[in-house]
Amino acid sequence: MGVYPEGLTMRTVSGSVGGLPTGQRVSVRFRCPVWLIGPADDLVYAPHPVDATVGADGTFTVELPVTDDPTWSPVDWAHDVRITYGEHVKQGTVRLPIAQAGPFDLTDVLVLDQPTQTGGVDYLDATDIGQRVPSLVDGLVPVDQLPEAAAAPVTSVNGEVGVVILSAADVGADAAGSAAAVQFTANLAYDASQQALAATATKNGLADARLRGFKATPGAPSTGTWVAGDVVMDSAKVLWRCTTDGTPGTWA
Repeated sequence: MGVYPEGLTMRTVSGSVGGLPTGQRVSVRFRCPVWLIGPADDLVYAPHPVDATVGADGTFTVELPVTDDPTWSPVDWAHDVRITYGEHVKQGTVRLPIAQAGPFDLTDVLVLDQPTQTGGVDYLDATDIGQRVPSLVDGLVPVDQLPEAAAAPVTSVNGEVGVVILSAADVGADAAGSAAAVQFTANLAYDASQQALAATATKNGLADARLRGFKATPGAPSTGTWVAGDVVMDSAKVLWRCTTDGTPGTWA
C-alpha cells in the first residue's frame, strides 16, 4: 500500500506526456487535498503529494485512492494534479469513481483548470506571455520599454522645503509622552478613589466592598483573579461579593 493506510480502495492511473524535446524533465504530481477519515478510529490519511515515476518516453503509472469511497469521509472529492515540463505548468483535478474498476487513462479523467475570462479577454500566465511576446521576460516589461515617469516631484511638506523634520505641533499631534502622562494622572486619581472607598467601606461596621463592574451573564464570576471585597453585578442585577482572594476566588 505504500504511503496509503490499509482499507483505502485504490485504482491504477496511467498516462503519457508526449511531444517533449529530448532530455526534457517531466513531473506529474497528484495530491489528495483533504483529510480522509476511515471507518476505524485509527485510520486517517493526511493530505500529501504523490509523484508519479515518469519514464524516458513520458509514460507513467501510479496507484491512487478512489474519490468517492462511502466508507471514508469525506465522499466525492478530487485529486489535484500538477504536470510540469520545463517552464510549463498545467494543473487540474481527477476524480476516480469506485464504481469503475479501472485502470484509468489520465486523459479520460483529467479536468484541466481553465484561465479566467472577462469580456472575452484571456488572462495568461507569465510563460504564455513570454511565448506570445518575446520581448517580455517572465511576463514582465523590460525597464527600457517603460514610459518615463511624469515630472511631478514633491516640492514641500507641510509648507517646509529641504530636509523636513516635523514636530508633533506641526501636524496637530500631542507631544511625545503626553498621552502616557495623562494616563498616569488618571491612574493616580483612580487609586486615590479606591483608597478613599476602602477607607469608608468599614463605616458603621460594614464590610469592605468595591464595585468592579457588570457581567453580561448571570451568576458570580468564574474566571479572572479577584480580591476579597470586590463586588460585581450580574445580568440579573444580582450583586456578588468576593469573600476570599483567588482565581476566581470565593463569591457570595
